[in-house]
Amino acid sequence: MAGFRCEARAGEFVVSRLALTVGANRLEVTVWPADGREPARAELVVTSDPAPPVVTLDAPADGLVTAAPGVELRGRVDDTTAVELALGGEVVARTPPGGGPFGPIPVPLGLGETTLELVATDATGQTTRLARTVRRRPAALGLRVDAPAPDLDVPQERVRLRGALTGDAGEASLRLLVDGAPVPLAGAAFDHEVPLAAGPDGERALDLVATGSSSAGPLEARATIRVRVDRAAPVLRLVAPAAPVTTTTARVLHLDAEVEDAAAWVAVACVTTTSFSVPVPRGERLSLAVRLAEGPNTITLTPTDVAGNRGEALTVEVERVPPGPAWVREVPFVERPEVLPPGVTWGAAPREYVSEKDGSILVWVPPGAFVMSEDIRRHPDLPPQRRSADVRLTRGYFLGKYEVTRAQYARFCAETGRQPLKRPPSWIEEDHPVANVSWSEAVAYCAWAGLRLPTDAEWEFAARGADPKREYPWGSGYQEGGWGTWCKLHEPVGRFLDTVPGGTFPRDVSPFGAFDMARQRVGVGPRLARRGPAPAAHGTRRGRRPAPSAWSGVATSHGRARGARTPR
Repeated sequence: MAGFRCEARAGEFVVSRLALTVGANRLEVTVWPADGREPARAELVVTSDPAPPVVTLDAPADGLVTAAPGVELRGRVDDTTAVELALGGEVVARTPPGGGPFGPIPVPLGLGETTLELVATDATGQTTRLARTVRRRPAALGLRVDAPAPDLDVPQERVRLRGALTGDAGEASLRLLVDGAPVPLAGAAFDHEVPLAAGPDGERALDLVATGSSSAGPLEARATIRVRVDRAAPVLRLVAPAAPVTTTTARVLHLDAEVEDAAAWVAVACVTTTSFSVPVPRGERLSLAVRLAEGPNTITLTPTDVAGNRGEALTVEVERVPPGPAWVREVPFVERPEVLPPGVTWGAAPREYVSEKDGSILVWVPPGAFVMSEDIRRHPDLPPQRRSADVRLTRGYFLGKYEVTRAQYARFCAETGRQPLKRPPSWIEEDHPVANVSWSEAVAYCAWAGLRLPTDAEWEFAARGADPKREYPWGSGYQEGGWGTWCKLHEPVGRFLDTVPGGTFPRDVSPFGAFDMARQRVGVGPRLARRGPAPAAHGTRRGRRPAPSAWSGVATSHGRARGARTPR
């Protein structure tokens, strides 16, 4: 600060408009007497503080809820001068010039909401006010029981008690009594087996009393837990089927049984081809739908109530027999269809099925895998990678055991108003296969009879089966009664000069029972089979599709085509 001079009168001097910097300012005053005596000197410090104090309140938090009878006030003041802190008009703390922390300052609380207003005043008289709202609730002790569950069923007169004490009491003061007997605590938690009152099966009550103390005084909590002693095993009584041993053609057996037990619910374990458990509430009946495997089935029902009591197992013996004639039971399950589609019935002879619409006799071709091959003699230029392919047919299908006869096709023409067949030579009879039928006419016949054309893969698999060494339906090589007989086309075959009735060549039969798949003659028309719609690519070799030429009277590697049907 720069120096200056002024005159003093009557022993006094006044300096106005003295500029100060913020903070402490040192002033030196020197007085020279007029009579020439030695000058007198004095020093003083003047602090400039134009801003109010800055107060930061660390505790308590605004909106605090506590059961304690009081809180502590803590924080910090920043100011160039000394600051006084007042609460409710009473000075509770002071901070030195430059500021600093304050507290903890104990502040008592009454029940309910209290607003704490802190006023900070610095040496220049400037003030800063801060307010906090705090609510004091009554102190409480909580009793949380995790086990046993309410209304638990137990098979003995002891039960595991588990839980914890919560609230405002100090851990050292906590106590827990169950029916008057102390229960050990681990801190505030408990996990202990306690006895139940002796007596017959029925309800028992556990009275829990927890005590403790806090700064607000003694605390107490009570609870009552009810459990049921159940030492009786549940009982199952079969209602349906009427007898524990039965025979059925149904694929699903409906079981009904009465459940007798005092527990809240009973779990019934069912063991058959699979295992599962069904909970049955008290007073309700067990009702199950059990899927049956073909042949003998043993169904075991074992009841276990919620208390852990296991009752006597109930066993039901069921034999599922396939529907249809007696021969069906002699055919292995994998070699026949699981169900028959609409329009197909059982045949009189073993492994035969009948198409109701046109009367065709069908055979069943189950799912399978095989190596599908091209005819190398007809296609010698094919690269090796196209001469064969692995094919898997994922669904079984029905195929005609014999070709469609002239009589069947004539009936189709009559019912649909189509041009009837031309009169054949005298040696061709109505039970001979129909010939000279176009592909579109064969498709129309399939639509009328509920059929579809088989794919190349389905035809070849039905003719050769899964054996890669089988060249022809009957096996490998030429032989009498099979292809060798067919080769004598220009010689009379018995009384026939051209086509013959289906099944005439007993050795020309495929592994699945389809006859004449090596064809009787060039130009013979469709051999139909029953089959429902299926995707064109289903089981078909890549790059190939159903061959229409097989229905057009032109010689193919198959000779004749047949319709097909797949159960949905």
